[in-house]
Amino acid sequence: MTTQAYLQNQSSDISEISLDESRDLIRLEEIVSKGIETWIEVGNALLEIRDRKLYRIEHGTFEDYCRSKWNIDRTYAHRLMSGAEVVNANKDLLPIGNISEGAIREAVKVKDPVKQREVIKKAVVISGGKTPTAKTVKVVVEQQAEPQIKQAAAKVVEGEGSDPLHDAEVEITRIVVEAAQSVFREHGKKMPVNAPQAIRKSVSDLLGVWILAALISVDGGASK
Repeated sequence: MTTQAYLQNQSSDISEISLDESRDLIRLEEIVSKGIETWIEVGNALLEIRDRKLYRIEHGTFEDYCRSKWNIDRTYAHRLMSGAEVVNANKDLLPIGNISEGAIREAVKVKDPVKQREVIKKAVVISGGKTPTAKTVKVVVEQQAEPQIKQAAAKVVEGEGSDPLHDAEVEITRIVVEAAQSVFREHGKKMPVNAPQAIRKSVSDLLGVWILAALISVDGGASK
């Protein structure tokens, strides 16, 4: 079960667990209690505790278990688990050695698993085959978003779509809002309700610059 699927199907259920489940719970909790020797192990241990509902012997929800047992909030727990899921899905791309939680946090900002994989692969290449840093992954993520913005602006110049200017504003706003939401989630906060509107206004103001750049590019190509 993915972290996103779990969040959509939460329930409270305290109940007995079997002897085998008790042993597994002890084993998995030992990993967490050692501290973050590797955050990936902690994330995977929490994933298994959550998915198998091993917490149910004393706690009605996984969030209550994390708060009571480990004094961590749901934001941090889900960040560790989401990061572990990304690492598990891309182990074949990562060199020997643990990648930092900060680096994977940057990759998680890309929602599409295929694009996440592209980001990690490129970051490893840029790092010379070594484990990429958070800064390197962040640069790759930003580079991936830039062409989307330029393409949206180019559509306005080329007159694509029924209302190209509106379409460009919507697409660029979506990209920026998703990035902003990721930042707020990382800090355990909710994005202000009026933030998307403010972002769209800024996008509208800045779109002219992108259109001008695209026009110069088109004019330059035509004059050659």
